[in-house]
Amino acid sequence: MKKLLLIAFFGISVGTFSQSLIRQDMYFNNMNYINAAAGLADTNFNNDLQLYLLHRFVPNNSSVKAPNIFLNYIRRIDKIKGSINAGYVYDQYSFFDRHLLQLGYATHLKKGNHRFDIGLRAVMNLDYLKDRSVYESNDATDIKGAYLLPDLDFGFQYRIKGFTLGLAAKNLFRNNVINTYKLFENERIFYSNLSYTHVFGRNFQLSVFTLPSYTTSFQVDVGLDAVFWNKVDVAYFFRLKELRHVYRVAVNISKQLYTGISFGHSHVTSDYTGNFMFGYRF
Repeated sequence: MKKLLLIAFFGISVGTFSQSLIRQDMYFNNMNYINAAAGLADTNFNNDLQLYLLHRFVPNNSSVKAPNIFLNYIRRIDKIKGSINAGYVYDQYSFFDRHLLQLGYATHLKKGNHRFDIGLRAVMNLDYLKDRSVYESNDATDIKGAYLLPDLDFGFQYRIKGFTLGLAAKNLFRNNVINTYKLFENERIFYSNLSYTHVFGRNFQLSVFTLPSYTTSFQVDVGLDAVFWNKVDVAYFFRLKELRHVYRVAVNISKQLYTGISFGHSHVTSDYTGNFMFGYRF
């Protein structure tokens, strides 16, 4: 009985770690990680390279987790009326490290004021075990040092003037590794991004946005984003399930360079979230 309880407990805890996707707090002006169809946020350039650092702080917690790293590149190719996307994510857990590689293509079609974006992205999740003995002690046999779990992302967006509606799915296949119990599993998540942007003259624009999502439960973000003089971008959103407030500010250093930070806190958990972003358009 004790052994069964250990297996059940460990299977649940490891499954929770291995299913986790990074949760961006800075996504509104770059939906590419969430929606494979998103493409370039600024169409005045053909290339966009972004670096994100995402960190979660837990007060009075002796174990400090390294920040998530998200490196993203998007290139528009006018000849094929589309864009390509390549990305890398590093995520660290107690017993393993996850390296995610992704490569995708999105087509961008226009008809009058209507724009349709459709994207597919191949995903490779490579999980490196740091301590195989933890798994082997729970009746799992022939534990490998690394596992590769391929998957697929899909995205669709419809835009007209300031209105955008998107539907997306990450890890459609939800591939997993089972050895006595579930060692690893790609977390499947469904998104719907909805926003409306209104431009007030040349120096101010305001956007209202929401991001419902579903994994094993329903989550929704609701927020506002304001851009001043096409240089300073200030945003706030509320994540309903976590009762989390997130504040973000981004600045265009030049026409090509931009950077931003965000901070989040919750009424139901004791953690704080912080994101840092640096980008280069060319």
